[in-house]
Amino acid sequence: MAPRRRSGARSLPTRERILDAAERLFAQRGFHGVSIRDVTGAAEVDVALANYHFGSKQGLLEAVFLRRAEDLNSERLARLDAVIADARGKPPQLEEIIDAFTHPLLDRSTRASAGWKSYFALIAEVNNSPEFGRVLMTKTFDPVVQRFIEAIRRALPDCDARDLYWAYHFLSGALTLTFAETGRIDKLSGGVCKASDLDSVHERLVPFCAAGFRALCARSEPRVRRPRGGRRHDERPPHARARHRRRQRHRARHCDHLAARGHAVCLTDLDSASVETAAAALRGRGLEASALRLDVTSATDIDATVAALEPDGPSCW
Repeated sequence: MAPRRRSGARSLPTRERILDAAERLFAQRGFHGVSIRDVTGAAEVDVALANYHFGSKQGLLEAVFLRRAEDLNSERLARLDAVIADARGKPPQLEEIIDAFTHPLLDRSTRASAGWKSYFALIAEVNNSPEFGRVLMTKTFDPVVQRFIEAIRRALPDCDARDLYWAYHFLSGALTLTFAETGRIDKLSGGVCKASDLDSVHERLVPFCAAGFRALCARSEPRVRRPRGGRRHDERPPHARARHRRRQRHRARHCDHLAARGHAVCLTDLDSASVETAAAALRGRGLEASALRLDVTSATDIDATVAALEPDGPSCW
């Protein structure tokens, strides 16, 4: 008589059953709230088999971490490579980089098996743990994270390294709280938002984090400074200085364009000294100058700006 075929969890290999049970229990109770006997009981295997396969509870935790990380990291890197390839040698789009980093996590947590949700809940706990976060997160994810940070550095070439890493730190924190699904936002919003609604999270997380990266990096961009009693010293790298000179030439052409049409003109810049210098130069040419902060970068934008201003008012770009 043929042996009866096992069904359900018991049909899985012993090692996988132990990993599944450990993943679920570690996510629910934390590492210290679970014993090896708890895990083997849930997996319906002998305690000796857990020791045989993993050596210790710490070894079991590391195995749980690594099992899904390989699949997750492979997809993230594949998406990142596609983003870089699509850029065709130009700096990749920041939003696309962040999406390549976050989408595989959020998609699996929403649509894949329950094991993935347990896995991400466990990541959230470990990432918040001084005991395990530094070792396990570093070993499992840092090589991939460094690839993404390098891509972001290409998208934001003038960003100070400190601001770049802090911005990633805040992105990691947002993901950690999202995967914890504590339900706090449910209470805080009166039910308008749901911690379990990861589609809404993904829709908002990418633009939010991209704006944060840009804000920090804009804050850290080197500026032109004028030493007391000396000439101006430009701390920007050569490519940034060249870009600034191109923008100045572009603005000068549009200044002449507006002046030829009889409009008063003003130039704006990030620092007040540059605005005053430009205003003085315009007054010297007999033009009314006004330091309004409008960012106009094309002839079409200039026409729209002129039309929006009062007939006798200044035209600014």
